[in-house]
Amino acid sequence: MAKNLSRIAKDKGIRYFLISFVDLFGVLRSKLVPARAIDGMHADGAGFAGFAAWLDMTPADPDMFAIPDADSLVQLPWKPEVAWLASDLYMNGVPVEASPRVALKQQIDRAAAKGYRMMTGVECEYFLIDADGGDISDARDTQEKPCYDQSALMRRFDVISEICDAMIDLGWGPYQNDHEDANGQFEMNWDYADALVTADRHVFFKYMVKTIAEKHGLRATFMPKPFANLTGNGCHAHVSVWDKSGKRNLFHHARDDLGLSKLPTSFSEEFCTALMRLRLCSTRRSTVTRELMRRSRCRAPPGRPMPSLTAEIIEPIWCVCPRPVVSKCGLWMGPRTRIYYRRECSWQAWMGWLTNVTRVSHWRLICIPRVRISAE
Repeated sequence: MAKNLSRIAKDKGIRYFLISFVDLFGVLRSKLVPARAIDGMHADGAGFAGFAAWLDMTPADPDMFAIPDADSLVQLPWKPEVAWLASDLYMNGVPVEASPRVALKQQIDRAAAKGYRMMTGVECEYFLIDADGGDISDARDTQEKPCYDQSALMRRFDVISEICDAMIDLGWGPYQNDHEDANGQFEMNWDYADALVTADRHVFFKYMVKTIAEKHGLRATFMPKPFANLTGNGCHAHVSVWDKSGKRNLFHHARDDLGLSKLPTSFSEEFCTALMRLRLCSTRRSTVTRELMRRSRCRAPPGRPMPSLTAEIIEPIWCVCPRPVVSKCGLWMGPRTRIYYRRECSWQAWMGWLTNVTRVSHWRLICIPRVRISAE
């Protein structure tokens, strides 16, 4: 039975709803809707001009309508009279394929048709920076290797704990928070769930972190490379495929030496094949790359040009490799076995892995694409 949002609003004291979608640059777009109008919006959608957001549209395209998903409702922990809703975009009654959420739901439906249910978890990294965005917020966070620095972590306890407490209240099951590899960088983890649930939570998490940081006179950024001299932000994704009931992990096989069924092998191979087909390359000549770099306020060291990256994916291979790689299967996880996908955000990180692969003591069985990388 469909949820009645106006009744939910009355029961929970919600006065306004944010009907939201994400564009192709990862920007959260919303309309603030009073509770009195939410039933109409739930049925027909909130109207948006698609060309006004980054959705590859022009003024000639008709308006699109964001139809909220009642199952995604999140009551803002710091402002409970407002609730957030993820939505699916429609134009002329047809789903907008440029919508990231629509694209994900289409893939989930394809997997479900084959009897698969995808679970994901994410490890979100972000910087806490000063109010004007010019530098990291903690002037004492200067260690050469600041990862897991307890003192730097606890100097930001008020911000980190408020975010974590909010996730506890929302029922996400947060289980650890740490200072990450760069000065001023942090990571927070919560329980895995269905792919769509995790994606919606990830989107809301970014908004929540930025909002709570502003309450403390700071700013938070998830931009891939806000500082050229520091490790960039990444987002590790843990992926596993289950049966339709969500009770049996299809990646796990108890009798296999590595605890793996044949499915994760073919899954990783297809994943890398898809990466090959994308052949995503970025150069200074790319308009999109220039725009992203401008929007991220990426900084080069004084007197040096901004590095650019060209990466050509040649072919996927299976091998045994250390932690910082594209995808991997944890050999110790048993029934919780999943693929671990690491999205690297800087050419320095890739080059560091390629040159130091033999000097790492922790090894995993993984499927990765061979890449040819040049940096200018």
